[in-house]
Amino acid sequence: MKTTNLLLLAAIVVFMFNACNTEPRPAIDASTLTADSLPPQRPDSNLKDPMDTASSHITRLVLNNRAGYLMEMAMGTIAQQNAQSTRVKNFGAMMLKDYTKANSKLLILSKTNHIIVPAKMPARIQSHVQEISKYNGKEFDRRYMLLMAAQHQKDIDLLEKTARTLRDTTFKDYIIKTLSLKRLHLDSANTIKNQL
Repeated sequence: MKTTNLLLLAAIVVFMFNACNTEPRPAIDASTLTADSLPPQRPDSNLKDPMDTASSHITRLVLNNRAGYLMEMAMGTIAQQNAQSTRVKNFGAMMLKDYTKANSKLLILSKTNHIIVPAKMPARIQSHVQEISKYNGKEFDRRYMLLMAAQHQKDIDLLEKTARTLRDTTFKDYIIKTLSLKRLHLDSANTIKNQL
């Protein structure tokens, strides 16, 4: 028993001696950090192909869609206030509802795959929102529906191109679902635009 106590006491003394003799580490100056001095980034283990990592098509897809969803939600809200046509107001409400839901799914998908998305709308997108918010009535209706038709067509083209080169099945499924939503919105936007 005495031997056990002596060994335990010796271990504690050695541990405390080592703990007291450690040199303090200097603080890191963040302004001197470079990409080479940062720890290497671990590719996402959920992705099937190392090419589909944070610097690839997937991150661009997520960031583009996040920016677009924020724009659609903001403009949908503005449409409900500034539009004259009931159809345009209803289209804006649909944009707000559908893209709020799509944005929630995108945030879950990005979190699962360790992709950090910005909380705010990028400045280039914010400028579009500010520009459209200057208009009211028929002029708003015309400009908003032209923008929505053009933007949804652009989004569809980009998603189709991305789907052709993407290998990750989780994101391909996401693109397929997003494409069907975008096509529905494009059809609605073109119909409303042509009737104004």
